[in-house]
Amino acid sequence: MPSTPSDHANFAALLAGVKLPFHPDLTIPELHRVVLPAPFGVAIDDVRATAASEVKARLDGVVRPGATVAVGAGSRGLTARVEMLAGVIEGLRSIGAEPFIVPAMGSHGGGTAAGQLEVLTGYGITEERVGASIRATMETVEVARTPGGVPMYLDRHAAGADHFFPVNRIKPHTCFTGPLESGLSKMCVVGFGKQPGAAQIHACGPEIMRQMIIDGIAAGRT
Repeated sequence: MPSTPSDHANFAALLAGVKLPFHPDLTIPELHRVVLPAPFGVAIDDVRATAASEVKARLDGVVRPGATVAVGAGSRGLTARVEMLAGVIEGLRSIGAEPFIVPAMGSHGGGTAAGQLEVLTGYGITEERVGASIRATMETVEVARTPGGVPMYLDRHAAGADHFFPVNRIKPHTCFTGPLESGLSKMCVVGFGKQPGAAQIHACGPEIMRQMIIDGIAAGRT
């Protein structure tokens, strides 16, 4: 649509600036430019090799040979997620463990096992690419209760393994602040908890949700 004379007039007025009717006694403070230092980590050239090396260094002697490990793959954004998961699988195998992948995404994927497999496939997470089987179910097992009596649920395949290993990003939560927000702990309580775990956490307000994540992790340790 061609511009009109009124458009040009409005643009000229915009360039001239807008003068607001400030009270004569109002003092505008002096403005200063502030530069905040932002932490930037060292770039990792080979995510898969680094993940494998870190897993081996940290878990060798902790996870016994032959132990089964359910590695959680989520639905949140994670850079180089396929390489990260493949590296974790490789590192666990290097110490004699028997890892497999489980979808750890609460009720995402339509709250069905097939839907969660579809989510992982959409991210490129397949058995061929990560080098391990993917076991998807929406069945859960109650494994603990918080001090307030709230049940904590765990994916049935993860509950049957010797260990489970969350792979997730760590970031501030969009609804609350606290010592634990959005990351590995939330994946353990909500992601691995499948539909019942997600439902009871998300039904709470932000303040209660924050505490339930903390209580859920504490309950899992006892």
